[in-house]
Amino acid sequence: MESRQIAPRFVRIADATQMYSLSRATFDRALAGGDLTRYKRGSAVLLEVAELDAWIRGERETHLE
Repeated sequence: MESRQIAPRFVRIADATQMYSLSRATFDRALAGGDLTRYKRGSAVLLEVAELDAWIRGERETHLE
């Protein structure tokens, strides 16, 4: 039986920095500016992968401009 990898729906900021090769400060600015949504699960701060992908592609309206 073949096992499938399921892509995560949410990731921690530290994981997002590695996935997208961007600094923590870049994500902090986007969060502070309202360009990304922060989700909390206990003490963990999570970002939604689909929203990150749209933000990276420029399909999400930014407030940094």
